[in-house]
Amino acid sequence: MNYTRTMILTVPVELIDTANKLAKAFDPDSAGEHTFQMPTSEDSSVVPTTVSASTPITEQLYEVAPYMLADAEALHASTLLDYETRWPELVPPTLEEVQAFCDAVTVELI
Repeated sequence: MNYTRTMILTVPVELIDTANKLAKAFDPDSAGEHTFQMPTSEDSSVVPTTVSASTPITEQLYEVAPYMLADAEALHASTLLDYETRWPELVPPTLEEVQAFCDAVTVELI
């Protein structure tokens, strides 16, 4: 695969688990569930409200990402298919979780 583009996703910290479940489905290897991590700071009084992840993507994903992220049902269906194919032992995100993610995510495509 030729990764010529970059996608940056930002979500509220309370959606890290859902974001990682979705990243698992779109990561071509096996580490997608670690894509979004709670940021750390030396100043413990600073509590982040969002978390971002950047990933290289193919031109094909670059073209369909805005539509998939705008349509929770399509994103959920695609995620279910991937989990059934590659990760049948894992529990995929629910449609409600995917909808919350789609409602809150900020996307930057480069």
